[in-house]
Amino acid sequence: MVEGQEQSDALPEEVMEDVKPARSVIFDELHWSQVWHVPLLLLGIGLFCLALYTLRTEKPDHDFDGKLAEVAAYLDVNNLEDAKKELDELEPVLKMEEQGGTIEQQGQFYLLRADLLYMTHADNRKAETEQTRENNRVVLKYYDEAVERGVKLEAGSIQRKAETLLALGKLDRVNEELKALDHVDPKTRRQVFKKLVEYQFARRFKGNTDDLIKLITDYSETLGDLEPREKLAEKVWVVGLNAQLMLEAEDGAGAADYLTMQIMRLRGQTDVSKLWDLRVKLAKACQMMGELDRARGLYREVQAQIKTDDPLNAEILTGLGSILLMAGDSQSVEEARANFTAVTMQFPDTSSDAYLQAMIGLADCEARLGEYPASMDHFRQAVAILTNEKRVYGDRRKDELKEIIQAHIRYAMERSEYEQGLEYLQVLSPLYGKELPADLILSFALTHEKIAEVAAKYASKIDPKLTNDYTPERLKAWRHRNQQSVIHYGKSAERYLEHARAVTISSNELHGESLWAAAANYDKANDWQKSVDVYAEFIDTRESDSRRWRGMVNHGKALFALSQYDAAAEDFRGVIQDHPRTLEAYESRVMLARTFEKMGEVNKALRGLEQVIEDDPVITPDSKQYREALIELGRLYYQQIAKDVEQSENAIEVLTKAVERYGDQSEGAKLRYWLADAYRQSVEAINLELDRQLSHKRQLELSSERNSRLQKAQSYFQSAKREFEMRKYDALTPLEKMYLRNSYFYRADCAFDQQHYEQAIGLYDEAARKWEKDPASMVALVQIVNAYCELGQFREAKIAHDNALLQLQRIPDDAFKRPGLPMDREHWENWLRWDSELRLLEESAGMAGVVNNKGS
Repeated sequence: MVEGQEQSDALPEEVMEDVKPARSVIFDELHWSQVWHVPLLLLGIGLFCLALYTLRTEKPDHDFDGKLAEVAAYLDVNNLEDAKKELDELEPVLKMEEQGGTIEQQGQFYLLRADLLYMTHADNRKAETEQTRENNRVVLKYYDEAVERGVKLEAGSIQRKAETLLALGKLDRVNEELKALDHVDPKTRRQVFKKLVEYQFARRFKGNTDDLIKLITDYSETLGDLEPREKLAEKVWVVGLNAQLMLEAEDGAGAADYLTMQIMRLRGQTDVSKLWDLRVKLAKACQMMGELDRARGLYREVQAQIKTDDPLNAEILTGLGSILLMAGDSQSVEEARANFTAVTMQFPDTSSDAYLQAMIGLADCEARLGEYPASMDHFRQAVAILTNEKRVYGDRRKDELKEIIQAHIRYAMERSEYEQGLEYLQVLSPLYGKELPADLILSFALTHEKIAEVAAKYASKIDPKLTNDYTPERLKAWRHRNQQSVIHYGKSAERYLEHARAVTISSNELHGESLWAAAANYDKANDWQKSVDVYAEFIDTRESDSRRWRGMVNHGKALFALSQYDAAAEDFRGVIQDHPRTLEAYESRVMLARTFEKMGEVNKALRGLEQVIEDDPVITPDSKQYREALIELGRLYYQQIAKDVEQSENAIEVLTKAVERYGDQSEGAKLRYWLADAYRQSVEAINLELDRQLSHKRQLELSSERNSRLQKAQSYFQSAKREFEMRKYDALTPLEKMYLRNSYFYRADCAFDQQHYEQAIGLYDEAARKWEKDPASMVALVQIVNAYCELGQFREAKIAHDNALLQLQRIPDDAFKRPGLPMDREHWENWLRWDSELRLLEESAGMAGVVNNKGS
């Protein structure tokens, strides 16, 4: 079936031959009825393309004029937020190349942009910041863009542009633009001109007064076509400006003459009330000249004519308060305070000069009346007003405030109220900004130094070692005063160094004084590294200064404190070699000896100290250098006894002199302890000699000398113990505590070594009770056993022996490794010897008891 289907799909060849191709149709042969719709179709396509082209090229109706007018309306009602929003949306479309606004519309756009930016930052226009300056530059650029596009600025925009130019310091360009305002009527030009004068007058303290005077003069020449009444009012205003400038220049006489003449001229032309402001200024001029009665009369004359809430009354109250303050007596100061208080309460406009002057006067009154917290607060408020970036005040007000505060600083310092003086300085310093003047830096340095000195003096006065008062409260107060002293010495040093830097060029003398004070106060503050640095600078830069050698000594001491012994030794050697016959050289020898000791060169230290205490016309036993050298030499000899007992003779000789000369001073207890222990240890050399074969006479001599030294040692230990115990134990240094403890034991040892065993037992018992929790108590207990045995009192020795064993069991082994224990090998050997004999005695007693029992 498939086959058949395939056959049926093919045509026979004969049939194919009969099929002919169709005849092609020729267009000319077509009838109109068949093609009439083709032209209509082509026409439709053409119209469609034309419509598309028209739609593409036609500008949309953005209504730029309407939008710009809307923005202007927003600015008129100070709706800055919506104005900015509209301008931001309009800007990209307005500036499109093909569909944007016209040149005139773009000019109007820039004008509105300038007005908007000006109004947005109007409050900060006078601030001296880079951001403000940049804002002003952009405002000016927008105004210039508007003018370039043909926009004629109206009065408000003219004023804003002019004020922006002034803020940028372009006064010449302001005048040029004013002259070019031909399209503005004279009244508008004059109003703009007056605004410029007001603006420049408000900034007079930052600008050139001569330029301002010229500006005022130029303005006064524009008053010719005014109505008489309006012209008179403007004349009064101009006179007020000129008078104010004279007063601020402290030309009281010139201002008085000028105002007197102008008031006489104007009196018959206007209502007297229009001249009250000028009369108040005349009162200020009289006050400035010292004509206080005339000034007071003028103030009161005007005050009687105005209402109490008239702003002019603030100036009157302030003026009258200042006159009262000049009297100086308490009643006048109280009345002045009432006036100043009334101004601050009734006229709280902090931007007015009267308010500022009243605040300063009020603070001054309170300081004079001793009300310092209130005074400080009001002085701070006055400083805050003067340093406010949004207000610009002249140097006269700042100088007035500085002078008043500095007067109170001097008064505080005279009364030794240094903390109060420091607070006044801290109040004053913001007036100077980041860079304080040299005199104020020096005041800070001196004040901190005085506070430090007072604290150090008080700390010394309440020193527990001197007062024997070791209560927690007293110790806390003492530590606090010491800390306060260190802190303020450090701050003083910083200020002195700052002052030295500030006067390096202007005053060589002050530079040297402050550099020296900085180094010395760093010393007192225990800031050794800074002390080293500043002393080094002083030595390098002050070669002809008489204190240079002292500076080298102090530089070496600071290095010594930093454990930089090689460098310190170099300083001390330099002073000794270059300046040998001076007190600085002798002090350097003492310090060099201490340095040698730290470096392990004790023999060099001893030789150097011996040279100091040799007879010399420059140094005497009463001098500080001799005293330090003698005590230091005694200490070094004492410490050498442990290595060489022969050094005990040198130690005894030197320490005996030290006790005789300085035993009643603070080192007395320490010196007596060293001397006592030197005598005690010197006996060892005698014992060694006694062990040799000697004549009977020599043995007696040595035994006598031995007992004499032990007696002296015992006596000095007793004296040292008594002096240490006169002070509170907690106030003793760790070394002094060890000296006190050992004094108890060594005095008993001296009695024991003299074979005064009963006395020794009593002294050991006292020591054991005093130091029962200390491992040293074993010394006393062991020696009590030994003493009883030497006396043949074995039963008592056995009891003491058992007590010692109990105490020994309670003490850990490590405790006996602690250095400084007054127990040596001999103590243990004696105890072990007697321990064996006591055991034999105990066994013998036990055996005897057994025999007796058997016999019975």
